[in-house]
Amino acid sequence: METAFLNANEFIYNLPDEKIALYPLAVRSDSKLLVYKKGKITDRIFHEILDEFQRGDLLVFNNSKVIPARMFFDSGRSKPIEILMLKPVGNKNFTDALNDKSASKWECIVGNMRKWKTKILHKEIHTGECKFTLSVEIVDRNESFFILEFRWNNANQNFGDILDLNGLTPLPPYIRRNTTSRDKERYQTVYAKQTGSVAAPTAGLHFTNNLIRKIVNSGVNITELTLHVGAGTFKPILVDNVFNHKMHSEFVTISKTFLLALLNAENEVITIGTTSLRSLESVKLLGAKLNSGIPGLHVMQEDGLRKELIFANPFKSYENLLNYLEKNSIDEITFETSLMIYPGYNLNTCKALITNFHQPSSTLLLIIAAILGENWKILYDYALKNDYRFLSYGDSSLIYIG
Repeated sequence: METAFLNANEFIYNLPDEKIALYPLAVRSDSKLLVYKKGKITDRIFHEILDEFQRGDLLVFNNSKVIPARMFFDSGRSKPIEILMLKPVGNKNFTDALNDKSASKWECIVGNMRKWKTKILHKEIHTGECKFTLSVEIVDRNESFFILEFRWNNANQNFGDILDLNGLTPLPPYIRRNTTSRDKERYQTVYAKQTGSVAAPTAGLHFTNNLIRKIVNSGVNITELTLHVGAGTFKPILVDNVFNHKMHSEFVTISKTFLLALLNAENEVITIGTTSLRSLESVKLLGAKLNSGIPGLHVMQEDGLRKELIFANPFKSYENLLNYLEKNSIDEITFETSLMIYPGYNLNTCKALITNFHQPSSTLLLIIAAILGENWKILYDYALKNDYRFLSYGDSSLIYIG
């Protein structure tokens, strides 16, 4: 494979702190919407997005649900120890891990680690008239994360209950404020179902139940996949060559119903968020790999450089995966993706992307550049000059591809 080079400095822009939205608007769908179509920019309000859809269009949502993955333990000093849970250890899925009784092991990031002076940390948890102790111990560590074991002495509570009682919403690091009770609702899409993300698929935060009803009643179809968003989504590109950036890995779950919706789409496919777009492109690559006899359920970073995969026919890939499910008598499949979408990558699974405005030097911004080329700079410059709010709690955009 040829050595590729893409200058990471091309994806840096100045984002003033005052442009970063620290709080959501009172009404989700009152956010601004920048529509970019064939070089033309139009300013709208998000609840007007229905005017951009046609009967028979298919919207692809990521239905992952954010878990209250932040927890604080008293260090006995001025600053507490902060723990961010990333994912369960090993091959255990989120549902099983959240149902753990008495003990649960997780890969975690630990803040203020220097203050962790004892082998085990303890804290008391109160629920009604019941009081019990939660403890945490370091089991192992590597350069990326710690493996922590949580234990508690209440047989009536599973680990999901523990997080509901004691965990906090894992706001992104650029939202520099304390978490509020409102974040539990607002840093979550109204259609979230499958528990497992430590960051919200934020493009979906603008949808209300009422807006979704109007969309469906207008003849627009909706389908869902699940990609559990990991903390790696915030990892900046710190190398000179974009292709030397190690892409984070996340898990995607798709069903027969999802594949049939794509195969039977009457009109255009529109992805809600970069997670949905990245998932859909990963589905294309996975189906093409299966068709070529390549084993395994992992879309690797280098697969995004293989022309025979990125130029594959999406519908053929969907058919391959549907046949795989039927052959194995299963209704859904979960696979791992480390796909990085970059300028020059062949996007051919959807007609448009709904997405927020992203950080400089991020792999999410690379996706925008993959769609728009150098014109991403025009779009972002316009948004900055016209008071669009940026990042997770910020405003939205609808970007047409091609």
